[in-house]
Amino acid sequence: MATDVKAVLKVEGEQSFAQAFKNATSSVKALDTAVKANEAAFENTGNKMQSLQEKSSLLRQEISAQEDVVKLANEELKRLKDEYGDGSTQVNNYQAKVN
Repeated sequence: MATDVKAVLKVEGEQSFAQAFKNATSSVKALDTAVKANEAAFENTGNKMQSLQEKSSLLRQEISAQEDVVKLANEELKRLKDEYGDGSTQVNNYQAKVN
């Protein structure tokens, strides 16, 4: 039961950022669902080694997707700081939103 979910990220502007962020968080959710499905599939088979290997693979993919989300958030924060200045209302609102 190999599952491979990937997110491709390229950000150009605020609208593109919003869509990329949405895609990345959707990937994280899909991977979380895949981890749960994997656990359910192997629950009664007794093949713990295979189950743990698949879970490990899925969790590595989930971590990678979460890193993409963090990277996007940091890029957007940098863009806002460059555009509006550090400590601006826009920057403070964005920081509050992502924290």
